[in-house]
Amino acid sequence: MLFSRWFGRRAPRSCAAEGHTFRPTLCVLEDRTVPSGFGALTKLFQAPGPATHFQVVLPANVQATKPFDVVVKAEDASNHLATGYKGTVQFSLGLTDAGATGLGNYTFTKGDHGLHVFHVTLTATGSQTLTAKDTVTSSITGSATTTVNPAPVATHLLVITPEHIPVGVPTHVKVEALDASNHVVPGYTGTTNFTNTDTAATGLPASYQFTTSDHGKHTFQVIFNTPGTQTVTATDSVTASITGQASLTVNAVGPVTHFALLVERPVLLGASTQVYVAALDASNQLVANYTGTVQLTTSASTTPLVSAPFTATDHGIHLFTVTFGTSGKQTLTATDTANGTILGSTHVKVLTHLTWWGLSF
Repeated sequence: MLFSRWFGRRAPRSCAAEGHTFRPTLCVLEDRTVPSGFGALTKLFQAPGPATHFQVVLPANVQATKPFDVVVKAEDASNHLATGYKGTVQFSLGLTDAGATGLGNYTFTKGDHGLHVFHVTLTATGSQTLTAKDTVTSSITGSATTTVNPAPVATHLLVITPEHIPVGVPTHVKVEALDASNHVVPGYTGTTNFTNTDTAATGLPASYQFTTSDHGKHTFQVIFNTPGTQTVTATDSVTASITGQASLTVNAVGPVTHFALLVERPVLLGASTQVYVAALDASNQLVANYTGTVQLTTSASTTPLVSAPFTATDHGIHLFTVTFGTSGKQTLTATDTANGTILGSTHVKVLTHLTWWGLSF
């Protein structure tokens, strides 16, 4: 009965069971009428026709000088993607924009399957219409409209520094160009002049011109050499109202009293291991001008692992490369060779191999 209802007529008698015993027999359908609902389903699997027009898709609003995506789809008369389209598309703008980029002619390839994404930048503000047209068949065309909003304009500068630093230690000073809403202005390319109350400081230029690769932010490495409260001010060289400043406290440091050690983990027997040694004063502040010689030893051997002098370019932190010759738990000690009371230590575990969740490597 199921076949009868589906195809609109009763199945032949040969489809029924014979007698009281079920014997499967070959059913021959006499009516091969295709249901009406199958017609629409069949259209879904029809091969696409030739391209008759373009569909251009772009954001409703874009920002001048900021790249955005434009999608161009070649479609057939039924608005299906014309996957075989391999023509050349040409763009035009309703509003003249000499600074626009990304709108050169493009020839679709087999790999595009009728769809290509273009990365476009517009500079002229206002309502803008973008039209795509086939260079051979002008009737294959399409367009879309967007509103190009002005690019944000820098109204002030943000200067970022740490609150407290030891004297003589390299410090990052970041300058950001912000708009009225405190958003970074990526396109800012102005020249910024600097003033610094620490006349002995190094690393901060008198002026710096931002580049497009800065994206509105630039970081300087500055060494403050005068203890006390210091102020850094940045001002646009053309528009004096575009300015900003930050203050920080530069702490004086005493003589070196001890060392702090940082060991790269894991520590493997016979493998090179990096050890950072920092020279600190009694207040645990980094002593950037320390230039003594430091020797590293372990509790497992009386033979020094390594000995090396700090230099002015170390700024109080020196990197040693050591190789442990004894496995197991031991103490690593850094000692000033001229003054044995200046020292520091840490505990290390030297492994013969690596283990991870019970697996050995």
